[in-house]
Amino acid sequence: MKKNNFKFITTLLSTKASKYNKDEKESNNNLAQSIANNSYNKELISLSRPNSNQTEALRKLRSQLLLRWFNNERHTLAILAATENVGCSYVVANLSVLFAQLGLRTLLIDANLRAPKQHEIFNLNLSMGLAELLAVNASVEVIPHAGPVENLSILCAGDIPANSLELLSRKSFTQLIHQVKTHFDVVLIDTSPAMTSSDAQTVVASCDGAMLVSRLNKTKLADLNEVKNQISITKAQIVGGVINQF
Repeated sequence: MKKNNFKFITTLLSTKASKYNKDEKESNNNLAQSIANNSYNKELISLSRPNSNQTEALRKLRSQLLLRWFNNERHTLAILAATENVGCSYVVANLSVLFAQLGLRTLLIDANLRAPKQHEIFNLNLSMGLAELLAVNASVEVIPHAGPVENLSILCAGDIPANSLELLSRKSFTQLIHQVKTHFDVVLIDTSPAMTSSDAQTVVASCDGAMLVSRLNKTKLADLNEVKNQISITKAQIVGGVINQF
């Protein structure tokens, strides 16, 4: 059995602010101003608070992922947590914006078909999404460019199905993941909590790698070890872990 080890740990909110590209900073300031009257969720801090320490910490995480993970062969990363309310969707949403701001073709897939959040964060329509694509075996060409920044596409979960595990276990989901690799540079996938269902493990099995999100003073080490064991029986590699304090 392949051995999976954590490659890095990033603690959000405790990372000191670092310098970043002047043009990117100016662009972010303009974006923040332009969305001031829009109804994006306050969790989308990469746009609403581009100069905050939280966003700086997420940029550091983005840099680590670019250096250690994403390349010409690896394009997909499932991001998951052991339990709910630890900030998994927050991390996925903001990372997707930050990757897109670098000019990378970025796709965010909300594969949490039990309690999806990305449509709320980005203020998008939930009625058409991943669940519908899997039900009709649709191709990647129908994925909309619906992100608030250039180069970002978002595939919401869609209407919440009664059979989420069955949909994610279909061959059409694996085929979809293979297709998006040829259309996007970075594919980030939000998932259901791993301790509450087998959905996350099923999603990870179709991806190149997985990153675990935990919350300081909340997530139990025993739960993280259990999730790590779940991932170890798939072909995916554990890329790292994020301790979230936000």
